[in-house]
Amino acid sequence: MIEEFLCRVSFAGVPHTTEHDPDISQATVKNISPSNMCTLFWLLESIRLRYSYAINGVSISRDFSATVDVEPKYRLIAPVEFYATSYDSSTMTSYLCRLDFSTVYFDENNQCGVKLLFNETDITGAINFNLQPMAGMQSVSLSVPFFNSTTTVYLNYLASVVNSAHINYFQILLSFAE
Repeated sequence: MIEEFLCRVSFAGVPHTTEHDPDISQATVKNISPSNMCTLFWLLESIRLRYSYAINGVSISRDFSATVDVEPKYRLIAPVEFYATSYDSSTMTSYLCRLDFSTVYFDENNQCGVKLLFNETDITGAINFNLQPMAGMQSVSLSVPFFNSTTTVYLNYLASVVNSAHINYFQILLSFAE
């Protein structure tokens, strides 16, 4: 159970000490209402990514989580950052997930956004799975739900190396404190 505490918050439902940036184009997840941003900032405990993609007919699946054990009242002191990284030696790929609440982005309609970073890259640089298309690479994309909003994932690849690419599924699962 969450212990009660008082805190003055901005229109976005986060402490005034959190940086607020009116350039929402910098956010990778946009169109989050202030009430949903408040819930994400104060109550999110973990973010889990489950996905599968196929390159040249070979399927790769991942399931990993970024967690934090900072109690909500201590998020007043320093914004929470969810971060996890790993390396798969069988496919020679490294992958990571980072959700950073040090800056909350917003627009003129008071819709909010945050930076969610996801990236999986093979050792050769021929495959880059992330949240943006890469210049000089072909890509396939998939729109993904994120807490009453959406974001898009892109499987980028070099056409000279990859004959076929497909995103089988991508899930972002969020766990909240009770």
